[in-house]
Amino acid sequence: MKNLVLELDKARYEAETASMAKSHFLANISHEIRTPMNAAMANLELLAQSSLTPEQKELVEEILTGARAHLGVMNSILDLARLESGRIKVKREPFHIKDLAKALQSRFGAQAQQKGLQYITQVDNALPPELIGDFDMLYKILSSMMENAVKFTESGSVEFSVQLDGHDTSGSIQVKFLVRDSGIGIPSHIKSAIFDPFYQADESSIREKGGLGTGLTIAKKMIHLMGSEMQIFSLSGHGSSFWFVLTTQSPDDMKEKYTDTGVDLKQCRILIVDDNAINRKVAQRILEKNFIESDTAIHGADAVDMVKKKNYACILMDLQMPVMDGFTAARKILADSPDIPIIALTANVLYNDREHAVNSGMVDFLEKPINEKKLITTLQKYARIKDNSQPEPLFEL
Repeated sequence: MKNLVLELDKARYEAETASMAKSHFLANISHEIRTPMNAAMANLELLAQSSLTPEQKELVEEILTGARAHLGVMNSILDLARLESGRIKVKREPFHIKDLAKALQSRFGAQAQQKGLQYITQVDNALPPELIGDFDMLYKILSSMMENAVKFTESGSVEFSVQLDGHDTSGSIQVKFLVRDSGIGIPSHIKSAIFDPFYQADESSIREKGGLGTGLTIAKKMIHLMGSEMQIFSLSGHGSSFWFVLTTQSPDDMKEKYTDTGVDLKQCRILIVDDNAINRKVAQRILEKNFIESDTAIHGADAVDMVKKKNYACILMDLQMPVMDGFTAARKILADSPDIPIIALTANVLYNDREHAVNSGMVDFLEKPINEKKLITTLQKYARIKDNSQPEPLFEL
Protein backbone atom coordinates (compact mmCIF):
# COMPACT_ATOMS: atom_id res chain seq x y z
CA MET A 1 0.00 0.00 0.00
CA LYS A 2 2.82 2.36 0.90
CA ASN A 3 4.55 1.62 -2.41
CA LEU A 4 1.31 2.35 -4.29
CA VAL A 5 0.98 5.74 -2.58
CA LEU A 6 4.59 6.56 -3.43
CA GLU A 7 4.04 5.56 -7.06
CA LEU A 8 0.90 7.71 -7.27
CA ASP A 9 2.76 10.68 -5.75
CA LYS A 10 5.57 10.18 -8.25
CA ALA A 11 3.14 9.95 -11.16
CA ARG A 12 1.34 13.12 -10.01
CA TYR A 13 4.65 14.98 -9.66
CA GLU A 14 5.75 13.89 -13.14
CA ALA A 15 2.40 14.96 -14.62
CA GLU A 16 2.56 18.36 -12.89
CA THR A 17 6.17 18.83 -14.04
CA ALA A 18 5.23 17.94 -17.62
CA SER A 19 2.27 20.34 -17.50
CA MET A 20 4.49 23.14 -16.17
CA ALA A 21 7.09 22.48 -18.86
CA LYS A 22 4.36 22.59 -21.52
CA SER A 23 3.08 25.91 -20.14
CA HIS A 24 6.58 27.41 -20.12
CA PHE A 25 7.16 26.16 -23.67
CA LEU A 26 3.90 27.68 -24.91
CA ALA A 27 4.63 30.96 -23.14
CA ASN A 28 8.09 31.19 -24.70
CA ILE A 29 6.85 30.21 -28.16
CA SER A 30 4.05 32.78 -27.93
CA HIS A 31 6.42 35.53 -26.82
CA GLU A 32 9.10 34.78 -29.41
CA ILE A 33 6.60 34.66 -32.30
CA ARG A 34 4.30 37.49 -31.26
CA THR A 35 7.09 39.99 -30.55
CA PRO A 36 8.38 40.21 -34.15
CA MET A 37 4.82 39.74 -35.49
CA ASN A 38 3.75 42.82 -33.53
CA ALA A 39 6.47 44.91 -35.17
CA ALA A 40 5.65 43.61 -38.65
CA MET A 41 1.86 43.79 -38.50
CA ALA A 42 1.53 47.09 -36.67
CA ASN A 43 3.93 48.81 -39.05
CA LEU A 44 2.11 47.28 -42.03
CA GLU A 45 -1.22 48.55 -40.67
CA LEU A 46 0.24 52.04 -40.36
CA LEU A 47 1.77 51.79 -43.84
CA ALA A 48 -1.57 50.69 -45.31
CA GLN A 49 -3.17 53.86 -43.92
CA SER A 50 -0.52 56.14 -45.45
CA SER A 51 -0.41 57.67 -48.94
CA LEU A 52 0.35 54.78 -51.31
CA THR A 53 -0.14 54.12 -54.99
CA PRO A 54 -2.89 51.58 -55.79
CA GLU A 55 -0.24 48.96 -56.62
CA GLN A 56 1.66 49.58 -53.38
CA LYS A 57 -1.56 49.42 -51.36
CA GLU A 58 -2.48 46.11 -52.97
CA LEU A 59 0.96 44.67 -52.15
CA VAL A 60 0.73 45.80 -48.51
CA GLU A 61 -2.77 44.32 -48.18
CA GLU A 62 -1.54 41.00 -49.58
CA ILE A 63 1.31 40.92 -47.05
CA LEU A 64 -1.12 41.78 -44.25
CA THR A 65 -3.48 38.99 -45.34
CA GLY A 66 -0.63 36.49 -45.12
CA ALA A 67 0.50 37.83 -41.74
CA ARG A 68 -3.05 37.61 -40.33
CA ALA A 69 -3.35 34.03 -41.58
CA HIS A 70 -0.05 33.16 -39.89
CA LEU A 71 -1.24 34.76 -36.65
CA GLY A 72 -4.55 32.89 -36.92
CA VAL A 73 -2.78 29.53 -37.14
CA MET A 74 -0.66 30.33 -34.10
CA ASN A 75 -3.68 31.54 -32.12
CA SER A 76 -5.60 28.35 -32.95
CA ILE A 77 -2.80 26.14 -31.64
CA LEU A 78 -2.45 28.24 -28.47
CA ASP A 79 -6.22 28.34 -27.90
CA LEU A 80 -6.47 24.56 -28.20
CA ALA A 81 -3.57 24.06 -25.77
CA ARG A 82 -5.04 26.54 -23.28
CA LEU A 83 -8.48 24.95 -23.46
CA GLU A 84 -7.08 21.47 -22.89
CA SER A 85 -5.13 22.68 -19.86
CA GLY A 86 -8.12 24.59 -18.41
CA ARG A 87 -6.33 27.93 -18.64
CA ILE A 88 -8.99 29.94 -20.43
CA LYS A 89 -11.59 31.77 -18.36
CA VAL A 90 -14.81 33.38 -19.52
CA LYS A 91 -15.03 37.16 -19.05
CA ARG A 92 -18.27 38.86 -18.04
CA GLU A 93 -18.35 42.35 -19.54
CA PRO A 94 -20.99 44.40 -21.38
CA PHE A 95 -20.88 44.33 -25.17
CA HIS A 96 -23.13 45.54 -27.97
CA ILE A 97 -24.81 42.82 -30.03
CA LYS A 98 -24.60 44.98 -33.15
CA ASP A 99 -20.84 45.44 -32.64
CA LEU A 100 -20.48 41.66 -32.76
CA ALA A 101 -22.58 41.46 -35.92
CA LYS A 102 -20.60 44.29 -37.56
CA ALA A 103 -17.27 42.67 -36.67
CA LEU A 104 -18.34 39.41 -38.32
CA GLN A 105 -19.66 41.17 -41.42
CA SER A 106 -16.49 43.25 -41.66
CA ARG A 107 -14.39 40.07 -41.67
CA PHE A 108 -16.54 37.79 -43.84
CA GLY A 109 -18.87 40.02 -45.88
CA ALA A 110 -16.31 40.79 -48.58
CA GLN A 111 -15.16 37.15 -48.71
CA ALA A 112 -18.74 36.03 -49.27
CA GLN A 113 -19.28 38.68 -51.93
CA GLN A 114 -16.14 37.59 -53.80
CA LYS A 115 -17.64 34.09 -54.06
CA GLY A 116 -20.96 35.48 -55.24
CA LEU A 117 -22.68 34.63 -51.97
CA GLN A 118 -25.30 36.69 -50.18
CA TYR A 119 -24.20 37.61 -46.66
CA ILE A 120 -27.20 37.90 -44.31
CA THR A 121 -27.25 39.40 -40.80
CA GLN A 122 -30.32 39.23 -38.57
CA VAL A 123 -30.44 40.73 -35.06
CA ASP A 124 -33.66 40.23 -33.11
CA ASN A 125 -35.19 43.61 -32.17
CA ALA A 126 -36.55 42.01 -28.99
CA LEU A 127 -33.01 41.73 -27.62
CA PRO A 128 -31.55 44.47 -25.41
CA PRO A 129 -28.81 46.40 -27.24
CA GLU A 130 -26.20 45.24 -24.71
CA LEU A 131 -25.53 41.89 -23.09
CA ILE A 132 -23.10 40.62 -20.46
CA GLY A 133 -20.58 38.13 -21.82
CA ASP A 134 -17.18 37.52 -23.37
CA PHE A 135 -17.12 39.46 -26.65
CA ASP A 136 -13.70 38.15 -27.72
CA MET A 137 -14.61 34.51 -27.07
CA LEU A 138 -17.95 34.87 -28.87
CA TYR A 139 -16.18 36.48 -31.82
CA LYS A 140 -13.72 33.56 -32.02
CA ILE A 141 -16.52 31.00 -31.84
CA LEU A 142 -18.70 32.67 -34.45
CA SER A 143 -15.70 33.39 -36.69
CA SER A 144 -14.85 29.67 -36.74
CA MET A 145 -18.46 28.83 -37.63
CA MET A 146 -18.71 31.54 -40.30
CA GLU A 147 -15.29 30.72 -41.77
CA ASN A 148 -16.47 27.17 -42.45
CA ALA A 149 -19.79 28.45 -43.81
CA VAL A 150 -18.07 30.69 -46.37
CA LYS A 151 -15.36 28.13 -47.14
CA PHE A 152 -17.74 25.28 -47.94
CA THR A 153 -20.49 27.25 -49.74
CA GLU A 154 -20.19 27.82 -53.48
CA SER A 155 -23.59 29.34 -54.19
CA GLY A 156 -26.52 30.80 -52.30
CA SER A 157 -25.99 32.49 -48.93
CA VAL A 158 -24.39 32.48 -45.51
CA GLU A 159 -26.24 33.90 -42.51
CA PHE A 160 -25.51 35.07 -38.98
CA SER A 161 -28.49 35.58 -36.70
CA VAL A 162 -28.94 36.24 -33.00
CA GLN A 163 -32.38 35.82 -31.43
CA LEU A 164 -34.12 36.07 -28.09
CA ASP A 165 -34.83 32.43 -27.21
CA GLY A 166 -36.47 32.88 -23.79
CA HIS A 167 -36.25 34.52 -20.38
CA ASP A 168 -36.90 33.69 -16.72
CA THR A 169 -38.12 35.42 -13.56
CA SER A 170 -34.58 36.10 -12.32
CA GLY A 171 -33.99 38.57 -15.16
CA SER A 172 -31.77 36.24 -17.20
CA ILE A 173 -32.43 35.79 -20.89
CA GLN A 174 -31.59 33.01 -23.32
CA VAL A 175 -29.92 34.16 -26.54
CA LYS A 176 -29.55 31.94 -29.60
CA PHE A 177 -26.53 32.49 -31.87
CA LEU A 178 -26.83 30.79 -35.26
CA VAL A 179 -24.69 30.48 -38.40
CA ARG A 180 -26.40 28.94 -41.43
CA ASP A 181 -25.25 28.25 -44.99
CA SER A 182 -26.50 26.73 -48.23
CA GLY A 183 -23.26 24.83 -48.81
CA ILE A 184 -22.23 21.23 -49.35
CA GLY A 185 -23.60 20.01 -46.02
CA ILE A 186 -22.14 17.32 -43.79
CA PRO A 187 -22.71 13.57 -44.26
CA SER A 188 -24.38 12.05 -41.20
CA HIS A 189 -21.58 9.54 -40.60
CA ILE A 190 -18.96 12.27 -39.95
CA LYS A 191 -21.02 14.82 -37.97
CA SER A 192 -19.39 13.93 -34.66
CA ALA A 193 -15.90 13.60 -36.19
CA ILE A 194 -15.80 17.22 -37.42
CA PHE A 195 -15.24 18.33 -33.81
CA ASP A 196 -12.09 16.21 -33.45
CA PRO A 197 -8.83 18.23 -33.45
CA PHE A 198 -7.18 18.54 -36.89
CA TYR A 199 -9.95 16.52 -38.56
CA GLN A 200 -10.61 17.09 -42.26
CA ALA A 201 -13.41 15.34 -44.15
CA ASP A 202 -10.84 14.29 -46.75
CA GLU A 203 -7.31 15.20 -47.69
CA SER A 204 -8.47 17.10 -50.77
CA SER A 205 -10.24 19.64 -48.53
CA ILE A 206 -6.91 20.47 -46.91
CA ARG A 207 -5.35 21.21 -50.26
CA GLU A 208 -8.38 22.97 -51.76
CA LYS A 209 -9.83 24.84 -48.75
CA GLY A 210 -6.87 25.11 -46.37
CA GLY A 211 -7.02 25.27 -42.59
CA LEU A 212 -5.79 23.23 -39.65
CA GLY A 213 -9.09 21.58 -38.81
CA THR A 214 -9.11 23.05 -35.28
CA GLY A 215 -11.77 25.76 -35.64
CA LEU A 216 -14.87 23.77 -34.69
CA THR A 217 -12.95 21.88 -31.98
CA ILE A 218 -12.01 25.17 -30.31
CA ALA A 219 -15.51 26.62 -30.84
CA LYS A 220 -17.19 23.60 -29.25
CA LYS A 221 -14.87 23.67 -26.22
CA MET A 222 -15.37 27.43 -25.75
CA ILE A 223 -19.14 27.10 -25.98
CA HIS A 224 -19.01 24.36 -23.34
CA LEU A 225 -16.89 26.65 -21.17
CA MET A 226 -19.64 29.27 -21.47
CA GLY A 227 -22.22 26.79 -20.18
CA SER A 228 -23.81 25.71 -23.45
CA GLU A 229 -23.42 23.10 -26.19
CA MET A 230 -23.00 23.46 -29.94
CA GLN A 231 -25.90 22.08 -31.96
CA ILE A 232 -25.83 21.11 -35.62
CA PHE A 233 -28.35 20.31 -38.33
CA SER A 234 -27.07 19.39 -41.76
CA LEU A 235 -27.97 17.35 -44.81
CA SER A 236 -25.34 16.39 -47.36
CA GLY A 237 -25.76 18.72 -50.32
CA HIS A 238 -28.32 20.93 -48.58
CA GLY A 239 -26.36 23.22 -46.26
CA SER A 240 -25.70 23.34 -42.52
CA SER A 241 -26.84 25.19 -39.42
CA PHE A 242 -24.70 25.54 -36.30
CA TRP A 243 -26.09 27.18 -33.18
CA PHE A 244 -25.87 27.50 -29.41
CA VAL A 245 -27.96 29.17 -26.71
CA LEU A 246 -26.40 31.24 -23.92
CA THR A 247 -28.00 32.38 -20.68
CA THR A 248 -27.01 35.98 -19.95
CA GLN A 249 -28.26 39.36 -18.71
CA SER A 250 -28.57 42.95 -19.81
CA PRO A 251 -25.99 45.23 -18.12
CA ASP A 252 -28.43 48.05 -17.28
CA ASP A 253 -27.60 47.87 -13.58
CA MET A 254 -23.83 47.86 -14.29
CA LYS A 255 -23.49 50.78 -16.69
CA GLU A 256 -21.75 53.14 -14.26
CA LYS A 257 -18.96 50.68 -13.59
CA TYR A 258 -18.17 50.31 -17.27
CA THR A 259 -18.26 53.90 -18.50
CA ASP A 260 -14.94 55.36 -19.57
CA THR A 261 -13.09 57.99 -17.57
CA GLY A 262 -14.08 60.86 -19.87
CA VAL A 263 -10.46 62.01 -20.06
CA ASP A 264 -9.33 63.66 -23.30
CA LEU A 265 -6.45 61.43 -24.40
CA LYS A 266 -4.91 64.36 -26.27
CA GLN A 267 -4.23 65.89 -22.85
CA CYS A 268 -2.57 62.72 -21.54
CA ARG A 269 0.97 61.41 -21.51
CA ILE A 270 1.42 57.63 -21.68
CA LEU A 271 4.49 55.67 -20.62
CA ILE A 272 5.40 52.74 -22.88
CA VAL A 273 7.60 50.12 -21.22
CA ASP A 274 9.15 47.56 -23.59
CA ASP A 275 12.64 46.15 -24.06
CA ASN A 276 12.14 45.78 -27.82
CA ALA A 277 13.07 49.00 -29.65
CA ILE A 278 10.84 48.30 -32.66
CA ASN A 279 7.83 47.57 -30.46
CA ARG A 280 8.40 50.84 -28.59
CA LYS A 281 8.43 52.72 -31.89
CA VAL A 282 5.29 50.92 -33.09
CA ALA A 283 3.36 51.83 -29.94
CA GLN A 284 4.57 55.43 -30.12
CA ARG A 285 3.55 55.73 -33.77
CA ILE A 286 0.05 54.46 -33.01
CA LEU A 287 -0.33 56.91 -30.11
CA GLU A 288 1.14 59.76 -32.17
CA LYS A 289 -1.33 58.99 -34.97
CA ASN A 290 -4.10 59.50 -32.38
CA PHE A 291 -2.49 62.73 -31.08
CA ILE A 292 -1.44 61.15 -27.76
CA GLU A 293 1.93 62.06 -26.25
CA SER A 294 4.18 59.34 -24.86
CA ASP A 295 7.54 58.48 -23.34
CA THR A 296 9.35 55.14 -23.43
CA ALA A 297 11.25 53.02 -20.93
CA ILE A 298 13.46 50.10 -21.92
CA HIS A 299 12.74 47.87 -18.88
CA GLY A 300 10.88 47.84 -15.59
CA ALA A 301 13.59 49.52 -13.51
CA ASP A 302 13.75 52.37 -16.03
CA ALA A 303 9.97 52.78 -15.73
CA VAL A 304 10.12 52.91 -11.92
CA ASP A 305 12.61 55.78 -12.12
CA MET A 306 10.65 57.68 -14.78
CA VAL A 307 7.38 57.54 -12.83
CA LYS A 308 9.12 59.27 -9.92
CA LYS A 309 10.07 62.22 -12.18
CA LYS A 310 6.93 62.70 -14.29
CA ASN A 311 3.15 62.21 -14.09
CA TYR A 312 1.60 59.69 -16.46
CA ALA A 313 -2.07 59.13 -17.22
CA CYS A 314 -1.45 55.44 -17.90
CA ILE A 315 1.37 52.93 -18.34
CA LEU A 316 1.57 50.28 -21.08
CA MET A 317 3.71 47.54 -19.56
CA ASP A 318 5.46 44.67 -21.32
CA LEU A 319 5.86 41.65 -19.03
CA GLN A 320 8.97 39.75 -20.08
CA MET A 321 11.96 42.12 -19.90
CA PRO A 322 15.58 42.05 -18.71
CA VAL A 323 16.81 43.88 -15.59
CA MET A 324 13.28 44.09 -14.12
CA ASP A 325 10.15 42.37 -15.50
CA GLY A 326 6.78 44.06 -15.82
CA PHE A 327 5.21 42.30 -12.82
CA THR A 328 7.90 43.52 -10.43
CA ALA A 329 7.86 47.00 -11.94
CA ALA A 330 4.07 47.25 -11.54
CA ARG A 331 4.25 46.34 -7.85
CA LYS A 332 7.02 48.86 -7.20
CA ILE A 333 5.26 51.66 -9.09
CA LEU A 334 1.90 51.06 -7.42
CA ALA A 335 3.52 50.93 -3.98
CA ASP A 336 4.46 54.62 -4.39
CA SER A 337 1.84 55.78 -6.91
CA PRO A 338 -1.31 53.66 -6.46
CA ASP A 339 -3.43 55.91 -8.71
CA ILE A 340 -1.56 55.10 -11.94
CA PRO A 341 -3.43 52.55 -14.09
CA ILE A 342 -1.05 49.98 -15.56
CA ILE A 343 -2.12 47.94 -18.59
CA ALA A 344 -0.22 44.85 -19.65
CA LEU A 345 0.73 45.06 -23.35
CA THR A 346 2.49 41.81 -24.05
CA ALA A 347 3.24 38.86 -26.29
CA ASN A 348 2.70 36.56 -23.27
CA VAL A 349 -0.92 35.44 -23.65
CA LEU A 350 -1.40 32.40 -21.39
CA TYR A 351 -3.91 32.47 -18.53
CA ASN A 352 -1.26 32.38 -15.80
CA ASP A 353 0.24 35.56 -17.34
CA ARG A 354 -3.14 37.26 -16.91
CA GLU A 355 -3.42 35.95 -13.36
CA HIS A 356 0.07 37.20 -12.53
CA ALA A 357 -0.79 40.59 -14.05
CA VAL A 358 -3.89 40.89 -11.84
CA ASN A 359 -1.89 39.95 -8.76
CA SER A 360 0.66 42.61 -9.67
CA GLY A 361 -2.04 45.30 -9.70
CA MET A 362 -2.52 45.77 -13.44
CA VAL A 363 -6.01 46.84 -14.51
CA ASP A 364 -6.21 45.22 -17.95
CA PHE A 365 -4.37 42.96 -20.38
CA LEU A 366 -3.79 43.59 -24.11
CA GLU A 367 -2.15 41.10 -26.45
CA LYS A 368 0.40 41.76 -29.15
CA PRO A 369 0.22 42.29 -32.09
CA ILE A 370 -1.34 45.62 -31.12
CA ASN A 371 -4.93 46.22 -32.19
CA GLU A 372 -5.08 50.02 -32.58
CA LYS A 373 -8.82 50.37 -31.96
CA LYS A 374 -8.72 48.17 -28.86
CA LEU A 375 -5.66 49.99 -27.51
CA ILE A 376 -7.27 53.43 -27.82
CA THR A 377 -10.58 52.21 -26.37
CA THR A 378 -8.77 50.66 -23.40
CA LEU A 379 -6.75 53.83 -22.76
CA GLN A 380 -9.98 55.85 -22.87
CA LYS A 381 -11.42 53.51 -20.25
CA TYR A 382 -8.54 53.81 -17.77
CA ALA A 383 -6.41 56.91 -18.39
CA ARG A 384 -6.40 59.27 -15.42
CA ILE A 385 -5.16 62.79 -14.92
CA LYS A 386 -3.28 63.10 -11.62
CA ASP A 387 -5.49 63.23 -8.50
CA ASN A 388 -8.32 61.26 -10.13
CA SER A 389 -9.34 58.12 -8.30
CA GLN A 390 -7.98 54.73 -9.32
CA PRO A 391 -10.20 52.68 -11.67
CA GLU A 392 -11.45 49.27 -10.67
CA PRO A 393 -10.01 46.39 -12.70
CA LEU A 394 -12.56 45.48 -15.39
CA PHE A 395 -11.23 42.21 -16.68
CA GLU A 396 -11.88 38.97 -14.87
CA LEU A 397 -9.86 35.79 -14.72
